[in-house]
Amino acid sequence: MSEHNIQSETIHLPTEAVFVSKTVGAPSSTEWNTSNDGHKFYTVNVTFLPPFDAKPVCHIGLTNFDTDEHPRIDVSIEEVYADHVTVKFVTWAGSIIYGATVHLLAIGPRKK
Repeated sequence: MSEHNIQSETIHLPTEAVFVSKTVGAPSSTEWNTSNDGHKFYTVNVTFLPPFDAKPVCHIGLTNFDTDEHPRIDVSIEEVYADHVTVKFVTWAGSIIYGATVHLLAIGPRKK
């Protein structure tokens, strides 16, 4: 592939914008809670100190998981506030997760 086929874009952020990058993990699903529908879940509250001035935009990506022969896992952001975000790990149908990791990125306004 030629260098001339590479697209480049620039994102201009306000000078007051900051980003937070954090790895968030969950232990073995044998330690997770069980919901009424039989799904096993684990929630992690990540606190922003100092808090953002307003609710940040958050994104997570599954970066690692170890499982038995049935890899069923869902990760999501449940709540986002200026001072914290809640990340939820879920598995179902008897799958066992030995551990899972997501990478969290939060971007929002914060005065210097």
